[in-house]
Amino acid sequence: MKISKNKKATLIALFLTLTIAASLVAVLPIVKAQTLEYYPTFIFVVAAPNPVGVNQPTLIVTWTQALPPETPLHPVPGTVGGRAAWEGLTYTVTKPDGTKETLALGVTDPVGGGYYRYVPDTVGKYSVQAHFPAQWKNTTTFNRLYAAADSKIETFVVQQEQLAAVPGVPLPTEYWTRPIFAYNRDWSQIAGNWITGLKDLPYITGPDTAHVVWTEPYFFGGIAGGTSGSLSYHTGSAYEAKFSGATIMQGILYYNLNLGSSSTASQGKVVARDLRTGELLWEKNGTGITMSTIYDYESPNQHGVHPYLWVTGNRVIDPFSGTELFSFTNVPSGTEAVGQKGERLIYQWDPALRWLALWDFSAPLTMTGLSASGIAQFLIDKVETTSYWQWRPVGKQINGTTGYRWNATLPTNLPPRLSRDVAEVVYDADGAPEMLFCTSGAIDRYRTTDPFIIYAVSVEKGREGTLLWKTQFKMPFANATFDPSYGYVLDGENRVVAFQERITRQWYGFDLDTGNKLWGPTVSQPPYDYYSSYAVVAYGKFYTGSWSGILQAFDIKTGELLWTNSTDPCELEGPYENWVIRGTMAPIDGKIYLTTNEHSHTQPLYRTWKSYCFNATTGDRLWDLTGLWEEFAIADGYMVNLNELDEQIYTIGKGPSATTVAASPKISVHGNSVLVEGSVTDISAGTKSDALTARFPNGVPAVSDDSMTAWMEYVYMQMPKPTDATGVEVTLDAIDPNNNFVHIGTVTSDASGFYSYQWTPDVPGKYTVIATFAGSKSYWPSQTETSISVSEAPTPTQPEPAAPLPPFEMYTLYATIAIIIAVAIVGLMLVRILRKRP
Repeated sequence: MKISKNKKATLIALFLTLTIAASLVAVLPIVKAQTLEYYPTFIFVVAAPNPVGVNQPTLIVTWTQALPPETPLHPVPGTVGGRAAWEGLTYTVTKPDGTKETLALGVTDPVGGGYYRYVPDTVGKYSVQAHFPAQWKNTTTFNRLYAAADSKIETFVVQQEQLAAVPGVPLPTEYWTRPIFAYNRDWSQIAGNWITGLKDLPYITGPDTAHVVWTEPYFFGGIAGGTSGSLSYHTGSAYEAKFSGATIMQGILYYNLNLGSSSTASQGKVVARDLRTGELLWEKNGTGITMSTIYDYESPNQHGVHPYLWVTGNRVIDPFSGTELFSFTNVPSGTEAVGQKGERLIYQWDPALRWLALWDFSAPLTMTGLSASGIAQFLIDKVETTSYWQWRPVGKQINGTTGYRWNATLPTNLPPRLSRDVAEVVYDADGAPEMLFCTSGAIDRYRTTDPFIIYAVSVEKGREGTLLWKTQFKMPFANATFDPSYGYVLDGENRVVAFQERITRQWYGFDLDTGNKLWGPTVSQPPYDYYSSYAVVAYGKFYTGSWSGILQAFDIKTGELLWTNSTDPCELEGPYENWVIRGTMAPIDGKIYLTTNEHSHTQPLYRTWKSYCFNATTGDRLWDLTGLWEEFAIADGYMVNLNELDEQIYTIGKGPSATTVAASPKISVHGNSVLVEGSVTDISAGTKSDALTARFPNGVPAVSDDSMTAWMEYVYMQMPKPTDATGVEVTLDAIDPNNNFVHIGTVTSDASGFYSYQWTPDVPGKYTVIATFAGSKSYWPSQTETSISVSEAPTPTQPEPAAPLPPFEMYTLYATIAIIIAVAIVGLMLVRILRKRP
């Protein structure tokens, strides 16, 4: 049968229609009352930077004009928060030689965009085209087909010349303050904060000398006098600490000023001061700091860190203003930790109940922008909304019971938790919690079960509560005592935990990954260290010392004793061998800072308590400063502490300086010398106090690093003025009339800050004289200049020749000379005659 052309075309069209309909039936789910919709799609692509250097990355960015609709019943796997996304997008990259490369984008973000980091390896012109595959988006109310689309072809050039990165800003070499301009990314390495958990320790710098930058009276302190004699005011020792909660964030010092018991926050207040100047910024009465956090919140809508001060009652205040931001109820107790993003974490650990859980302050959905209805919807469909991606806790009271991330059942073979056992979180190399290290067997400070048990359980995602290992360590002798609360260190980086046995004062090290014994016992610490052992870990070592005043450094991997040093001997002033290492010990910036103190301060107070700084590698003492110190805080190169010998806050660190110069005479003659003189003074905030401006009306002289401790004790502590103090080195230079640089000389100032130098300019003309103090470990540098004018020396005049005398004058002159000679001869003859007489 012959079919006409018209009928043939009609049959083909009918066949195609049926084929498309069949495909739609195959793809579409059978849903009643749905709307079938067709959407055209437009896709765009850009490569940047363009041009780019060979083997340098360029970003191929793509997006569509249409946003992917939310389809909670058919989520796209792998999307951010389960949000809507496109899938299956690809790029075709054509290289300069014509070869093509297909790149898969993966799922897009919720607004239909994405990028690919492409590294071209050939010089020349490239092209790229993005492809959007047709895809259905179905809900209970519609079936929507988004048509396939291709972008326009875009080109980018790859050149041999490399693009230069934005240059960084070098670390500061002069006095600097906060805030640090965000452009200066490299400065982050010296911009640590003293916060709870001390995860900022690698970025903190500390003082290299005892230079004081400011002091601030805290309470009545020092000698009371009168009928009280040499007794001092109550220092607050033995459970009544007056200075606590010290925190430093963004160059601001925060602390608790406690009027009574340190546990009663309503009797005190939180104080905020500028770290560099001591300026009072704000105070908040009736509360106290309990911890501090800097939390990094990252979402597609928000990026950056949020600083928080936690105060009594789990309330959170703004560190900038002291304003209360939000609060928590029903916060659990447990092992505190700091998350990878700086979040406050609490691990609840109870082997008897076989319970392990993680509480995270950032977990409650109410911390975000979600409303109650939004939370309900989230719990139903698990699809995050835009509101979920907003960090908005301000003004809220959050129920802490909603803050659990997970809970897990512990194994049945774990030992019970005793009164002095500890649990500590171990972090991986990226700062994420990986395990909970636990001990069992510490009954009290005098008894330990035999064997002593240590074990570790995982807190990693997917392995929560899994027992990693358990070790039973047989006591080295009968009645040996391991008291973790008195002597243990944990080094997550080198994977070692070490304990001190109290009777022998020896240490034993164990592998954090297996629990196996690595080394021990070490050499014994001195007998006085029986009472306690302050110990810290850093730089592959652990440092320990206590009532003996002996500081020892051990290799954390081997237990080998590396070096020993000590505080000053007490001699006749106190009852100890050396001044007691007690209070705070911290490894900062390649140094070990520690304080000396005692449990209950004897009156009259011992006079030679000190704070010390040692080189962490060699053990050499770098500096010390007299004071009875409590806890300290360190950041931005400054160390803050309360000195209980006068109840003043002391801030120690590098201070600004000022240099002056003058030259006289201002106008001189070439060939004559010029006197260059001036001074170098300390202009730290403390030197501007009324007391010091009265004592030093011309400024507080800057002195050498070697003279610093005795000089600071003279300036701020009313100690005798040192007789051997030396000043600082000043370099004198000039720009001569021909614009040449001329080095005049180098001179050292004296203990009054004064310097002078006698100099003869080389050529006539106008000079700029420059005086430079290059700075030291105690002071930032300073420079100043003056000018002089040197005139040409006048040409010397020749004397006029004497005119010849007339003949008469010449005759008179000769006659006069003859008479004088005759008189002289007669006089001599008379003298001789008189001498011959009997």
